[in-house]
Amino acid sequence: MKSLLSLLALSVMLIKPLHAAAPEVPQQIMPIDPRCSVSVGNSNIDYGRQSRGQLQYNGSTYTPGKRVMSLSVVCPFAQPIKLVIQGDRAADGSLRYGDKGRLKVKISDARLDGQPVQLSDIADGKKAAQSELVLKADSRFAASANGLPLSGKSFSARLELEPELSMDAATVDNSTQFESRFSLDMLN
Repeated sequence: MKSLLSLLALSVMLIKPLHAAAPEVPQQIMPIDPRCSVSVGNSNIDYGRQSRGQLQYNGSTYTPGKRVMSLSVVCPFAQPIKLVIQGDRAADGSLRYGDKGRLKVKISDARLDGQPVQLSDIADGKKAAQSELVLKADSRFAASANGLPLSGKSFSARLELEPELSMDAATVDNSTQFESRFSLDMLN
């Protein structure tokens, strides 16, 4: 019987705000302030060495478990809070985890200037604002109310991360490192 000894690591990397034109933004809105900062509480999650037997099995995939981190955006002046998550794409559109796995990312508990707000998928304007969103690679989302982006100086939310591996991906001959990297960037 093959033994599985793997190092499971999940890294989150933040970079400077992304200056990309979003077609739904009217021209009279000022560009994002470069002094805005995007940060997460703990940007590196290390699951350590685990065998397949130590992973949780949910009937179709294996996972080292869910982890939670806090997302924070702080700007010197009020502006629409719109973000994009970028990273390597898995076959189903999720963020890739290792060569064959995926990383499920859920954002919830959003607050803008201390007040609870909903989240809108701005890539698909047809969906109603929700209290939580499942994010895939290149998902674009905004703090919103009644389907319209909201402006504020301080945004916070909860990110829930859960790597998933298929039986094939979780069966390895040698010590294997699984990793996922993504960035959260502001949009204008």
